[in-house]
Amino acid sequence: MIAAVAGLPGLQTSIRIETLFASDSRVIQDYHRLEEHIGPLVPIEILVAFDKSCQMNDQLRMNIVWRVNNILLKHPDVKSTTSALTISPSGGLFESLPPNIRPRVIEKSFPHQDLRLEEMAFLRHTVNREVWRVTAHVNAMEKLDYGQILNDLRTKIQSDLKIYGDQQKSVTVTTSGIMPLVHQIQRQLLDDLFRSLLNALLVITLTITIVEAGVINGILVMLSNVFPIVIALGCMGWLAHPMDIGPS
Repeated sequence: MIAAVAGLPGLQTSIRIETLFASDSRVIQDYHRLEEHIGPLVPIEILVAFDKSCQMNDQLRMNIVWRVNNILLKHPDVKSTTSALTISPSGGLFESLPPNIRPRVIEKSFPHQDLRLEEMAFLRHTVNREVWRVTAHVNAMEKLDYGQILNDLRTKIQSDLKIYGDQQKSVTVTTSGIMPLVHQIQRQLLDDLFRSLLNALLVITLTITIVEAGVINGILVMLSNVFPIVIALGCMGWLAHPMDIGPS
């Protein structure tokens, strides 16, 4: 038990989605095959919303969408993006155009395309907002912290939008995505698991201490309860086997 305690500092946790499946399972093999031959499978969504009070014209709004798209592409973990720019007649040429030419391209590329963009879920009009969607694609099988990626992108985008001064107040950037959400859920479950374990041990220790009428007696009795926990977690620490909520 003392040897196992020495391995506890090396215990690591994992919230990787692939740990929920065996390494030879069909779904994991398919993920590897698709990402190797087609592309990254994890979408990270960036929503750029313009309030009803926003005074920016279409050129400025589309330029902001372009800047957001460009920030995503510069992130080392983002392999590709999908947005209204992807389906524009100018295509990938928009990024290489000089800033003074882009407004003209916007005027010719995007007039009367709102309905088409809404059908493709790149644009949504509500009563109070106009929302543009930009999707970044990252790998599912790499050891990535999707929550950290979201934070990095959110910080860089908000910092970039400061060039618009007071007009930035009418622009809201929201980051989301199903895989980051799944990872956040798993992280919460793992944290709750630790707290439940510690609370259970604390309650049992207090109960045993009262029953045995003494702190020393209670601690000695608790050794038999703590023994399997320490051995299991300590061995996982020594073997560098991460603890998760999936099968081992």
